[in-house]
Amino acid sequence: AASATFDTRTTAGILRDATIKGNGLLLSGKRIVRSASGAYRIDEAQFSPCGCPGDAKPSWEITANRIRARPNGLAVLQGGVLRAKGTPIFFLPVGFAPFSSERASGFLSPQVSTGGNDGVVATMPLYLALSKSWDMTVAPGWAERRGPFVGSDLRFANSRGRGDLEVIYRADERIKEQAAVFPGNADDYPRDRWYTNARAMQEVTTSTDVKTRLELAGDDRYNFDFGPSLMERARPEYESNAFVERRGEVVGAVLGSTYYQDLRLVGSAGPYNPAQTVSPAGTLAVSAPAL
Repeated sequence: AASATFDTRTTAGILRDATIKGNGLLLSGKRIVRSASGAYRIDEAQFSPCGCPGDAKPSWEITANRIRARPNGLAVLQGGVLRAKGTPIFFLPVGFAPFSSERASGFLSPQVSTGGNDGVVATMPLYLALSKSWDMTVAPGWAERRGPFVGSDLRFANSRGRGDLEVIYRADERIKEQAAVFPGNADDYPRDRWYTNARAMQEVTTSTDVKTRLELAGDDRYNFDFGPSLMERARPEYESNAFVERRGEVVGAVLGSTYYQDLRLVGSAGPYNPAQTVSPAGTLAVSAPAL
């Protein structure tokens, strides 16, 4: 800091032209003020990962006209900008983030990647603590070569079950150009692309469980374009199923059905691919303890 003022009685103080490093992060500000009540105010703030050599730009940084951190654990940001490698990505007129170890709603640390096929990809996750048993993350983002996208992840957990619903929407700026050389009908690949992945397990009674899994995409090339790894991108299908499991002291039973979305890049594309199938009779399994 260029200068500092500190009250040992109230622990209030001011740091001027200061930089603070810790936990792999760097926070700097023209003025960093702590009040006697424990609230903070940072003027002309900059927040980023630390450790960049020389004049290298950090992978991401947030600048703001002002940040106020309240003792109740909520930080409010005014006039914020998220940058990836120095390039502005998102403008946040007003934002908020958790400022304590307690579970609270707010923006999480930005995520920026640069090593994939889509160039620079940046997301700005927002965490929402909906209730004691429900929470949600909404993550708007931008990919340099594909355009904007937004993902959401809704979760619940209680004493009898748990579940997770992930939905991603992409306004893909490259798919129409690529579809011109795809096999099948290019019109089956719209600019608006989506993916959903849901899993849930709920105990209905002390001896009966319901288990569901849903994984679908708007076209059969989505996984090839956006799968997180080479192995994942080579998957031949998405599997969705629903099962009811009944447990008994002597005999148990499982009844269910499974649907497969064909992801092989052959034939016609899209959700009407004739290779996509549903197991028509479902599945019935009976089990008994060994004698």
